[in-house]
Amino acid sequence: MSKLPVFPIGITQISFNVQNILTDYDFKVENISLETSLEKSSSIVNGNGYSNPNFNPNVNNYGSNVPLPIVSFEILDWKNLRVTMQIAEPLQKLLGGRRLQFRIRDKERGDSDWYSIRQTFVRVPEIATVLCSNEMNGMCEMKGNSIDYISQVSTDGGKTWYPQSPTTLQVQPTADGQKLAMIPILSNKNILMIKLRDFPNGEGLFINSFSFSNSVKVMEKVVQPNRPNNQLNNQPTPNQNQPNLGKKGGIKKPR
Repeated sequence: MSKLPVFPIGITQISFNVQNILTDYDFKVENISLETSLEKSSSIVNGNGYSNPNFNPNVNNYGSNVPLPIVSFEILDWKNLRVTMQIAEPLQKLLGGRRLQFRIRDKERGDSDWYSIRQTFVRVPEIATVLCSNEMNGMCEMKGNSIDYISQVSTDGGKTWYPQSPTTLQVQPTADGQKLAMIPILSNKNILMIKLRDFPNGEGLFINSFSFSNSVKVMEKVVQPNRPNNQLNNQPTPNQNQPNLGKKGGIKKPR
């Protein structure tokens, strides 16, 4: 997952640096404050208090009542700023498939544009087992917790994806409280890849931390030699172990 621009949804803190590229502007702690926002949301909050008059940190829903992170910052030098965001559990539940945004408010220069943090927050499934057998008719059974966070799977290392977009993986609950999905036959656990619902257009993730069993028996195909269509299996092929016949069907005597 470290290769993708994503954050697992369960993290409680993120930090990043901001660099000023202006030559006539300095970061000064007495002049600036930070506002944060959630992508696709109308809520904003600054480091000293909630700036949205309708914001209620005790309400857990979308729209104007989104509990945004507590933000702090440290000025490293005149053009570099380190920002830290604390993410509480109520916010974690709303972050799937979204990004956090921020802007700098300066008493002298005014407000900056809104900037989105590059990483998207994603919900990560836990695959427990993948079982393949002849009774599954060319499919395998994948079980685990929260596998409904998976949109597509690849059992050939990313060459093909199942199901084809825009259809997503069909998941059913099991009697033991897990989730189950049927996927195409998997021959090697190291080539299983998944795409996440929260990041469907990104590259696939290799997943191999699960128990794998494949008991599918492949029938070996018996290759027969090339024979004329009207020749029986117990007949010899032409010119093998046969006498050289003359034009009239007799045996040609050697000269």
